Amino acid sequence: MAFNNCKINSNQQKFESMVTMKNRFVALLAMVAVITGLSSCLKNNVTPDAPSTVIYFINGSPAFGMDLIFNSKKANSAPFTFGASAGDQFAPANIKIDFTKTGTDSLLTSVTANFDTLQYNTIFLYGNSMVKSYRVREDFSTISREKANVRFMNFVESATPVDFYINANKVSSGRYFEDFLGDVSLQAQDAATVTVTVKDQAGTELATLPNVNLLASNAYTIAYMGIPGQTGDKKPVINVYRQ
Repeated sequence: MAFNNCKINSNQQKFESMVTMKNRFVALLAMVAVITGLSSCLKNNVTPDAPSTVIYFINGSPAFGMDLIFNSKKANSAPFTFGASAGDQFAPANIKIDFTKTGTDSLLTSVTANFDTLQYNTIFLYGNSMVKSYRVREDFSTISREKANVRFMNFVESATPVDFYINANKVSSGRYFEDFLGDVSLQAQDAATVTVTVKDQAGTELATLPNVNLLASNAYTIAYMGIPGQTGDKKPVINVYRQ
């Protein structure tokens, strides 16, 4: 079981959009219904596509490069690094996914779940001192088709809350580390090319990302991640993931 030519990208991953995948699932259901309805009239042997589930990963943990182990089988060909994202379609099943330090058997965190047919799952990895995982079964039935849909996550381990800005507008305030647990809802924003900025509550800029293209009817995770005080490749940054 391996990712299907899915390139790991450390900034804006252009994996198939949530909405596109949802539309494909709806089309699959419609096709199955048509085939079922015509089976008594048509004798030709038509086989629908195999059922599938989508699992999409976002690595917000600067602690280690990781390997992804699906039911004891390694799924990635290159280390899954800080800021990367990856995903693919899989056969629906009860799957145990272990996340280990790259090239070792050292377990960092694990997710075991029943990944159902026609389901889109996102697994977030985060944490500096201890790697954690959080699985979300996505529901895109109410997202805006006229605007972009965004959510904001703070993966930086700190007791200090931060504010997220789109251009000059504060769009999510007082966001603490891990406060997304239990609430990963999306909010509609005007589709545009924007600058995303994170500031502390005194107004000091902590990170910024220009030229973010937010498209209508798409869904995005905007994540602040890294280690406070670092200036190298683990410094706090903003990554935007179109899912």
